[in-house]
Amino acid sequence: MNNLINMKNNYLKVFLTFPLTIILIFCSFSILKAQTVTTLPLANNSICACSQVFVSYSATGNFNAGNVFTVQLSDENGNFVAATIIGTLNSQATNGSINCTIPCNTPYGTGYRIRIISSNPAAGGPNNGSNITILPSPTASISFSTASCVDTLTAIPAGGGGVGPAQGTKYYITNQQPWGQPSNINEMNDVFGVGNWIQASFVTPAPATIFVPGTQFVFIDGGDMNGIDCTNYITANITLIENWVNQGGQLFLNAAPNNGGQQNWGFGGVINNYSNYVPPFGNTVPGVLVTNMLHPINTGPFLPTDVNGVYTGNYYAHSNIINGGTTLMHSALDTSIAVLTEKKLGSW
Repeated sequence: MNNLINMKNNYLKVFLTFPLTIILIFCSFSILKAQTVTTLPLANNSICACSQVFVSYSATGNFNAGNVFTVQLSDENGNFVAATIIGTLNSQATNGSINCTIPCNTPYGTGYRIRIISSNPAAGGPNNGSNITILPSPTASISFSTASCVDTLTAIPAGGGGVGPAQGTKYYITNQQPWGQPSNINEMNDVFGVGNWIQASFVTPAPATIFVPGTQFVFIDGGDMNGIDCTNYITANITLIENWVNQGGQLFLNAAPNNGGQQNWGFGGVINNYSNYVPPFGNTVPGVLVTNMLHPINTGPFLPTDVNGVYTGNYYAHSNIINGGTTLMHSALDTSIAVLTEKKLGSW
């Protein structure tokens, strides 16, 4: 009898031990299961710098308290060696969406990728799965000028201070230097730095290679004997130029022509009304006045500037701008005669 009791006890011990072993193994597997974080495809693979984007993920495994999901942006070639952090989320959830911001200084590129990693435990996984194009920030602007001397004007599209942003290519387009003077070249060097911009003409390079998303700023000058060539260039390429500006390009269009006639500059009917000399008599003081004294045209750091916003020249302008948007400078005799205007498009 005692042997039977002992046998029953042994069977009971085995029975109780076996399921317990199974439970322990199952629990151990659950705890040690590997974590992965998969970045889901974006809703749009074309993103502007400075813009917000929601990046979603799906994860497996368990994440500990204090875990942070970090969204990383690769370089333009898809490499994450020096990744840029664009968003974070404190969470243990295995799926979610993270609000991110593309840095404003992100260079144009078509090979970016995004991935999400975790901190506790450290884990990662597949990136978004396809190349992302990042475009320049859509803070597009057009400055229209009829000045015959533009020594202070090229500062405007550069943001009004210091060397212009490094983001994107810069072009200065004209056939011959107006009045044989290097003023425009000197000012491009002052604003963007020597060697940081490209001299172009109304012939080469092809406009289709200039007005592309990777170009940040274009200065077109149709002054002096460039009037006819400038008019023909704009007329032939106005759709290309308008599309480029609407996608974030910054255009500074200046023309104080000595040939040709009235110029149609597009953008909703902007007209360069040649000829209409401002002031009507050379070297009249005041010749033109700044409309907004706080605008970068009059605050520097590029000189000359005038504390009263008063300028003149022989002549300051050869024409006036019609339907050019916000007036920045106008005739001292008639505020309706604009010689420098600005239009803003896109997201400001």
